[in-house]
Amino acid sequence: MTRKRHKKIREKTPLPALAHQNRITSPPTLIVANRIAIGGEDYLKKNLIRIMTDSAKLAEEPEFTDLYLESEKTIQVTEHWLKKYEKRLAAAEKKGPDAYQEVFDEMRIEVIADLATPAFRKEADARLQALLDRLMTTNDLTKLEMAMLLKPLLGMKSIPWGLCGLILAISNRTMQQAIQEYEEDKSLYDSVVEALKAEGVDDIDIPTILEHPDKLEQIGQKLFEAQLDLRQRADKQIW
Repeated sequence: MTRKRHKKIREKTPLPALAHQNRITSPPTLIVANRIAIGGEDYLKKNLIRIMTDSAKLAEEPEFTDLYLESEKTIQVTEHWLKKYEKRLAAAEKKGPDAYQEVFDEMRIEVIADLATPAFRKEADARLQALLDRLMTTNDLTKLEMAMLLKPLLGMKSIPWGLCGLILAISNRTMQQAIQEYEEDKSLYDSVVEALKAEGVDDIDIPTILEHPDKLEQIGQKLFEAQLDLRQRADKQIW
């Protein structure tokens, strides 16, 4: 995120109300709540960007480790917006890193806006509440404060989820998983083609092979019997 965007957030974003004040009972929670209350509006303004950025750390908390966006849709949406922003990104790159990052951040906001469906937002909010409930019983004041402020921030329509480190971390690992799955699929496909060629099938025409399932099953059994590792990789991909 660029300095320009940070300034815009501070000027136009209303401050969030502290979430679940009636549940502030544990000593760690009281410490954080008092810190925020004493600091007042200036404290919130100064720490707004830090909270949004550093929340990426929360993606590794137990409540979020298994939360992903939909892999195929993530790739499709990202490709769509990359094409839309292709010329602007190229022009910004010539101006320098800061200009490029600003345009890239803008594009990323659009990507997350498309990917963060109402169902995903509801799930993320529920997990954030679960995280907050757990942190209230710990002495991790840094993460507790982050969760206490992040929850109401994400509930504000004026703040794009594409500026939240937690959501961006989830998006990034979804993309990494999608890329890994693609590479595994391609590796398996290449191995099958190579095995078919070794069996004397020189002209690999997958659509034609698929039209003859009996022949495909026969070839598959022969290949898997000869190459146990290929069978194991195929089973892994199926699961």
